[in-house]
Amino acid sequence: MVLPPVADQFTAFAGGGDPPPCEPEIWQQPIPSLPYVGLGFGASSTAAGQFASLCFIGFEDSEPLEATFTLPDRSTVVSVLPLDSNFLWNQEADLFTDSFGRWGETLWWLVLPTHQRGDYGVEVTQSDTRATGSFAVVNTDDPWLESVTKFDPIAPGGTVTVVLSGFEPDQLVPIGLYTHNGGEEFELHSDVGAFPVDASGVGVVRVPADLPSGRYCVATPLIEVPECSVAGVFYVG
Repeated sequence: MVLPPVADQFTAFAGGGDPPPCEPEIWQQPIPSLPYVGLGFGASSTAAGQFASLCFIGFEDSEPLEATFTLPDRSTVVSVLPLDSNFLWNQEADLFTDSFGRWGETLWWLVLPTHQRGDYGVEVTQSDTRATGSFAVVNTDDPWLESVTKFDPIAPGGTVTVVLSGFEPDQLVPIGLYTHNGGEEFELHSDVGAFPVDASGVGVVRVPADLPSGRYCVATPLIEVPECSVAGVFYVG
């Protein structure tokens, strides 16, 4: 198969971002009741290889939450979710330990290629307050690229971790690294190479970022419109 070339430059939306996923007033259906635990935007499923936004609405900020996750194989994982906003990305982490980041009412869980597909249950307790919810992790055929390190700047010479999902099984995905030149213009800095995904179309790529301070984007020509407002963006500085 001949891979499409990485573009020398492109124009893409470079600001804003999506609305908060745990704001029920923007959901398509009303929130069932409080307290609530479930996916953002009232969704019932999330895709492997992407960030899942789990919402914990109606709990107090005075103490951590204890969450028991029931996995598709019926095993359970118990996690104590902190109240701070620290992001603890660790690509080798076990489920719900440090492959997530807590930000207010949202738990950003990076669904890694190794995580189980199927139905999950979650029970959350805080003192006498309790809520239960469920969601599914599925494979997707909608190509997507996500920069894990988009939330906090990385140091010059660091590494950008990129998660791929929704590609053809065992496909090679060409990746380009782009510099943001202001406005909506991105210019190619380097052709990083082509990286394989697994039989589910999911993969994890680590891109060296020996770059000066600034805003950058990782993109692939296999996605028609690069997502450089949030998904593919990262910062050095």
